[in-house]
Amino acid sequence: MSLSEEESNFLRFYFLNLKIATKAVRVYFDYVHPPAGLAGELTKSSVTLKGLRFMTKLQLQILYPSPRKLRFVYVWCLPSTKPATSESAPVTGWDKLPLPGDTSTSADLVRVKWYRNQIVHSKDGILSPIDFSQFWGDLEVAIGRLGGTSLLSEAQSAHQIVLDRSLTDMLFILRNCEKNVNDLHLTQVKHGSMIDDLQKAIENQSFIKEQYENKRLNDSHQKVKVDNLTNQLTRQEWKYENKFKEIDEKLVKHDGQIAKQDELRIKQGGQLAKHKEQLSNCEKNIDDISEKLHDTNVTSGKSSLVFS
Repeated sequence: MSLSEEESNFLRFYFLNLKIATKAVRVYFDYVHPPAGLAGELTKSSVTLKGLRFMTKLQLQILYPSPRKLRFVYVWCLPSTKPATSESAPVTGWDKLPLPGDTSTSADLVRVKWYRNQIVHSKDGILSPIDFSQFWGDLEVAIGRLGGTSLLSEAQSAHQIVLDRSLTDMLFILRNCEKNVNDLHLTQVKHGSMIDDLQKAIENQSFIKEQYENKRLNDSHQKVKVDNLTNQLTRQEWKYENKFKEIDEKLVKHDGQIAKQDELRIKQGGQLAKHKEQLSNCEKNIDDISEKLHDTNVTSGKSSLVFS
């Protein structure tokens, strides 16, 4: 079964990405990180690289297979462009196709990454003649700037490559494999994000649980304090009740004593009145006796006068 022009365009552009753009990116990274010291640099950066969320297990296995020269393959270079290079980000950022006039190294790296993503995530596997011409021209000059004139010539020659049955089948297989790898990578990133969210939720639950336990402990301490205060108040009330009872008993006893004293005073008052009455009678009797004696003396005097 022969390929349509759109399918042929798609496979040719995929071949350009897979075979030549990858080499151009490797040339750039070999310049930035010379292969002779690459193993040492990766060893120093292992903790950082292994902590990056977008780094898959497969990519880490490619980076750390052995101490000898490591393969800077495309599958690692492009997703890791931002942390692996000291270049400043293009005006459009690391994830969007750069402007046509932006010929910086970072822009060319993003071009390779962007076109590769377009191919890998294509649903129909076709490329119109207009898109093919525009995409090829843009990527071809980026390859020349990154990889030099030899790779530019190789890219220009690839434009006329003959897609026989074996090459076509191989490109389809590679493209499907790469798509599966990218899908797995996206799934891993998604799962990593979900794990982060779950971890945050767990930490939040732990924080809430800790707050609850602290509150419960604090409430328990407060309850103990309240119980202690209640017991103290109960003891004080009991003590005061006993004291009031004792005071009431003393008051009752004192009232009884006062009543007895009042009775005694009343009784003494009666006796005093009786004594006064007796004294009054005595005084009257004395007055009567005195009066009689006086009368007697007067009478006696008169008699004496008569007899004399």
